[in-house]
Formats: sequence, C-alpha cells, structure tokens
Amino acid sequence: MASDPTNLPVKLISLRTILLATAISAFCFALLGFSQNNEDQVFEQAVQAYNHNDFTDALKSFETITGAHAEEAKQYANKIKAYREAMTLGESVLNRTPDELDLRSLDYAIKKFEEAFSIKSDGPRDPKGKIEKAKTLKAPLEQQGSTSEAWEKEFCQKAVEAASAHRYKEAALYSCPVANDSPGFLCGGDEAVHLCQQMRELAESPAVEKSGSSLQAAIAAYESNNFDRANKLLQAVDESHQGEARQYLQRIASYQFFMKQAQESLRSLKYDQARAKLISA
Repeated sequence: MASDPTNLPVKLISLRTILLATAISAFCFALLGFSQNNEDQVFEQAVQAYNHNDFTDALKSFETITGAHAEEAKQYANKIKAYREAMTLGESVLNRTPDELDLRSLDYAIKKFEEAFSIKSDGPRDPKGKIEKAKTLKAPLEQQGSTSEAWEKEFCQKAVEAASAHRYKEAALYSCPVANDSPGFLCGGDEAVHLCQQMRELAESPAVEKSGSSLQAAIAAYESNNFDRANKLLQAVDESHQGEARQYLQRIASYQFFMKQAQESLRSLKYDQARAKLISA
C-alpha cells in the first residue's frame, strides 16, 4: 500500500523533534559533567591553598562549593575560621605590654595557640613558636609568684605572732603590706585585708594604749551597734577580760541568729513568726 504523501511533513517534524531532544539531552549531560569536573578542580585547588597556608584564597573557594564536596568544604572552612580565631585571641595577649602580662592571661594564650596547633600544626603565624614565646614570658612570672608567696607567708606568720602578743602596731606593719599585694591571702585563717584592718583599729584604740586591752573599745562599739568591730575587738582582749568578753560575744551571736531567722521568715512571708523572732532579738 502506498504511503500518504500528506503525512510526510508530520513525520519529518517528529524526526526533527526527536533529534533536537537528543541533542539537548547530550548537551545537558555534557554540561553537568563539565560542571562536576570544574567543581572537583576548584576543590582540589582550595585544598592545595589550605595545605600551603593560603587561608584567604582557600576559604573563598571552599565557601563557593555546593556539590559533592560541599560537606568536606564546609569542614575545611570551619577549621580555617577556628584556627584564625584561636591565633588572634592568643596574639592579643602577647601584644600586651610587659606590665599587663600575668600568669592567667599567658595560660589562656598558650591554650589558644595549642588549639590552633591541633587544627594545623604547620599553620600560618607559627602557633608552635607562639607557644614557646608565651611559655618563655610565663617562666619569670612563675618565679616571681613563688618568691612573692614566700615573703607573704613569712610576714603573715610574724603578724599573727604579734597579734597574739597584743603588739597590734607590729602586727599591722606585717599584715598590711600583704593585704596591699594579695588582699585574700590567708593569715592565721583570716584574710590579710581583714587582719590588717583589725590590727590598725586595735593599734589606734585609746583603750588599748591605756590598759593593754580592747574591752572598753569593744563595749563602746557594741553599744553603738557596730557589731562587726565589737566582735573583732572582743576576740582580741587579754586573758584578764576574756570572761566578760565572752558574755558580749554570746549576746552578739544570739542577736545575729534571731535577726537572720527573722529575715528568712520575712522572705517566706511568715509575718507572725518573723515578728516573734524580732521581739526575741
């Protein structure tokens, strides 16, 4: 049977469409292959830049990758950022003037440089060298710290001995220099700053100068409701007045106990109980 000549143009159009679709598909596959190959090349170049410590170019390239290497590129980018931050923080300490450096800040700098070193041991800005530099700066400060602690202990011991013998001016002379350098340094169980203040008050007390006892000054402080001062003075009286001093100490302790109970009751909205505590005080 002869073919219908009127269907020829339709067949030709269909053939052209098939050929065009095939060409487009082939072009797209080729384009995708080129894109993947190009991304592989960019990733390899970025890794090479990272290995050669060219962090600026490496980071720019890693942040453009979105294909198969996207996750790995993100990890590299995070490493670069963490490395830079650690080095910057550590260097900010080393850039301080010598009188601004202390053991705590240098320990912090060493820690940051070690973090950078753990990310890339041969990284830019020489983390290993910075660790050694920070340790070198730290060594004399450690020596000074041990020497300082030695004289502080010696001065505190002499201050406590002088206070026990009621030589309050001498005790102040030994405890106050320690308080100036290390206020929280313990002298006989008390902080140096508190011992210094107490010894100065006792040394300047007229009652101490006249009778060798702080009882009169303690009673005066008690009657004026200065219980902190009274407490310190009562604990420093000589043996002949310790019995009377204990009575005042018990009164202060009782008062402070009931006041504390009253405050706790008020915070708990127990008004009746608080009122009873205040009356007892």
